[in-house]
Amino acid sequence: MASCVRWIVALIICSTPTFVLGCSCAEWVAQRACPLMKDSNEALFAGTVLAAENPPEPGTLRGQVGQARYTFRIEEAFSAGISRQIDVYSGRGGADCSVHFRVGERY
Repeated sequence: MASCVRWIVALIICSTPTFVLGCSCAEWVAQRACPLMKDSNEALFAGTVLAAENPPEPGTLRGQVGQARYTFRIEEAFSAGISRQIDVYSGRGGADCSVHFRVGERY
């Protein structure tokens, strides 16, 4: 009986891979509200990227390590206490669930 229960549990886990993904920014999560923005002190804004320091090299995102720093000009603040400029840090690629921004683009 215990063996049968183990097989059923294994079958359920294998047939529902979205419940066992290791990366929190998997595609199915991105379609929902961001669970990391629960704190009212989070910086929510719309702005344009002014500069990028240490961005990943295009076309070779795999294997790049470290952090990139993006400087944004804030055009619209959705939370209190945000200055006119803010730095956003992100990974450079691979399995780090990073986001890559382009200088001059509005996000």
